[in-house]
Amino acid sequence: MVTLDVLLSAVAAIGDAILIVACWRHRAVLPGIAVAAGIPLIVFAVTNRLTSSMAEGTLVIAVIFQIMGTALLLGGELLTGCWPTGPSQT
Repeated sequence: MVTLDVLLSAVAAIGDAILIVACWRHRAVLPGIAVAAGIPLIVFAVTNRLTSSMAEGTLVIAVIFQIMGTALLLGGELLTGCWPTGPSQT
């Protein structure tokens, strides 16, 4: 039987994989590091289901890393679009 913790862990792992691919395509290092830091936390939460409060807290921290990575990726893309692409030819 699949518990809620395992289901949430699977969703968080899929989200991490999607964000890592997005960071790879946009060549964004810092968001990729933030997202990749959540992967061991997810593995820890799945393997350490003995204390459910610890597993839930670990999943919350992994989701916070996902939100941080997403914000860094979107903020970097926004700032990249604000700057001119090259020197002006005046």
